[in-house]
Amino acid sequence: MNILNPNVKKIGKESLFLHVSENVSRIGEGSFIRLSNNSIMFAYIRYVDGGWYDHCPADIAAVISEDDGETWSEPRILLEHDEKAHNLMCPSLLRLKNGNIGMVLLRKEGNDCIPHFSVSTDEGRTFSTPQPCIEQSGYYVFENDHAIILKSGRILAPLNRHDIVNGAVNNYGKMLMMASDDDGETWRI
Repeated sequence: MNILNPNVKKIGKESLFLHVSENVSRIGEGSFIRLSNNSIMFAYIRYVDGGWYDHCPADIAAVISEDDGETWSEPRILLEHDEKAHNLMCPSLLRLKNGNIGMVLLRKEGNDCIPHFSVSTDEGRTFSTPQPCIEQSGYYVFENDHAIILKSGRILAPLNRHDIVNGAVNNYGKMLMMASDDDGETWRI
């Protein structure tokens, strides 16, 4: 029984619960992908250094299950924020047409929040340095696990562009679609 809402019944069971700690202050949005050895990888945002707001330092971490989600590995960092980036967030994992794993993510730096793309050629053990998908600076919002790959191999990622007004992000965004036809090498809006 759910103590917050007694009318909600639990169906299924909990198999993964990632805990906060003294060094990990917030764990958030993520994305699942099936690896070639049939294990499952879950990549998620991991806020560090005591902050939990969207502009606090955050990395992309991952856990692996080799038994269809019954048990999970210890977390490890896939992509770490650097001294210029406030954080990395909102990962979307994709199996690319060339067989590699791609990750669309956001990188917050100053007043900019730009979609980036990173690739793993070794089934998620390592990822390349994220490269910007958009040349124009601005504040873009992209939600985790919203990128898709069409049968043609085209990657589509919906996002919103928000103006910065008087130093603050405007709540009203312009919806855009970002696309790549070459496994994330180049992008267009």
